[in-house]
Amino acid sequence: MNNVQSAQLQKATMRPTGKVIVTCAVTGSAHTPTMNNDIPMTIDEHVEQSVAAAAAGAAVIHLHARNPQDGRPVSDVGIFRDYCRGIKDRCDAVISITTGGALAEQVVAAAPLAVAAVLEIVEKSAGMTVRDGYALLRSGAIRNYEDALVSDDAREGPTAFVEKRLPRWQGR
Repeated sequence: MNNVQSAQLQKATMRPTGKVIVTCAVTGSAHTPTMNNDIPMTIDEHVEQSVAAAAAGAAVIHLHARNPQDGRPVSDVGIFRDYCRGIKDRCDAVISITTGGALAEQVVAAAPLAVAAVLEIVEKSAGMTVRDGYALLRSGAIRNYEDALVSDDAREGPTAFVEKRLPRWQGR
């Protein structure tokens, strides 16, 4: 079957429901105003564009936060809160706060052993109940978890906190 036949088959077998949900992200996850002058930077600009999208038919507003001074992506809870308040005060769109972008950059910059442990836990515990997940941790089956608990990095985090400095992760 070639691409044209595949597309025809898909079109013939899909039943249109007449209903759609439109989602609008007024910014992309990594784009900045230096790439496009129309990307909102300030809280008011985000609110205005989000409300306009809802008025144009968007049922969901997907939010990526921006530093109001330079427009770079951030994961500041206060900025997200201000976006949500402004949008909710003016429309009834569903608000979807991003889980990636700047937040992912912060996670990747975190202690590498802890990140590896979390990834292993997520992978091995997918579909488990909370009780089974804790049992998995206690069983010692999560090697990265055990390694992270006794690592130099495990001591570096609290030490850096007490010394009021950023931690220097070594991955050991």
